[in-house]
Amino acid sequence: MRGIAIAGLVCIGSAFLAGTAVADANVAAFRADCAEPRIQGNWELQAAACLILIQHAADDDERAYAHYERGNALEELNENRDAIEHYNQAIEMKPDYVDAIVNRGLTYRRMDDIDKARENYDLAISLDPDHEPARVNRSKVAIMEERYADAIADLDHVLLRNPEFPVALNNRAQAHEQLGNFEKALADYGSAIRIWPENSYLRVNRAITYLDLDRVDDALSDLHAALKLDPDNASAHDHLSEIFGSEEYGIVDQEKSFQHAREYARLRSDDAQGHYRVALIATRLGDTAQAIAAHERIITDFFFYRPSYQEALVAKGFLDEDHENAWDDASRRALKQCVEAGCIPFDD
Repeated sequence: MRGIAIAGLVCIGSAFLAGTAVADANVAAFRADCAEPRIQGNWELQAAACLILIQHAADDDERAYAHYERGNALEELNENRDAIEHYNQAIEMKPDYVDAIVNRGLTYRRMDDIDKARENYDLAISLDPDHEPARVNRSKVAIMEERYADAIADLDHVLLRNPEFPVALNNRAQAHEQLGNFEKALADYGSAIRIWPENSYLRVNRAITYLDLDRVDDALSDLHAALKLDPDNASAHDHLSEIFGSEEYGIVDQEKSFQHAREYARLRSDDAQGHYRVALIATRLGDTAQAIAAHERIITDFFFYRPSYQEALVAKGFLDEDHENAWDDASRRALKQCVEAGCIPFDD
C-alpha cells in the first residue's frame, strides 16, 4: 500500500522545559541537547544527552520527558525495542502522556505490530479525543486493515478542526479511492497539493488515482512534476517504468521504461523486484549484459532466490535437473544462455 510519511514523530520542543531551573551548567547543556541536539539530526547525541538528563532530572515530569525524547531518538536510529522501553517508562511516570503513547504506537506500526499500534492510538484518543496525530495514525492502521469508513471518520474529525492538514487530506483521499469515490479522492489530493505543493509524494498518489480512471496524461503530468520536485522519488520512477513498459496504457516505450526501472533499482536497491524489472526490460531490448548483471545482482544480494532461478533454468532446459543447489559456473552459463535466447526465467 502506498502512502505518505506522517511528518515524523510527535515532537514537543524545548518550551516544555521553560522555567525549569538547574544549577549545573552541564546538565543544562544536556537538557538542551535532549530537547534539540546542537547538530540537527544527530540522534546519537540526542539519545546520549537524554540518558544523562534521565539521571539528573529535576523531577519526575522532566525525567518522563527525557525518556520520551530518548525514545524518539532511538526510534530514528531504528532501535525500536529500546525506543518502546523508554516510551513505556515515560508513560509509567505520566499515564496521560499522550504524545508518548502515540509515538509508541507509531513505533509498533513500524515493527509491523498493527494490533499494538491500534491499541496505543485508541488509548491516546480516549485520553484526548482531538489529538490529531493519534487520529491520523489510527487512520493509517484502518486503511491497512481495509476499514476505510473508520479511517474517513477519524480524518473527518481532524479536518473539521484543521481543514488545512495535508497529511489528513492525503489519507482520506486514499480511503475514498479504495471505496471507489474517485472524485472525492481527487478533491482531497488537490487540496493537499495546494497546501503542500513541494511534496512530491502527493503528486504520485494522485497520479495513481488518475491511472485508475484511465486519465493517463494527467497521471504522467503528476509523475513528471513529482520528479521535478524530487528526482530521487523512487515511487514516481517505478510507476513511470510500469506505464511505459505496459501495453495497457497505450504508450509503450521500452527505452523510457528501462531508464526509470534502473533509477528505481538504484534508489531501492533492497527490492529484488526492481532489479528483476531491469533484467526483464533489458532482455526485451536485447541488452544481455545489463540483463545478466541485474539477474546476478538478485542472486548475489537475495541468495534465497537461487533455488527458484535454478528450478526455472531446469524447466526451460538450460540446466541439468540433478544440478546441486549451488550457484556455480554451470548455473551462470545456463542463465547466460537463457538470456541470450531471449527467455525470461520466471515468465510463464
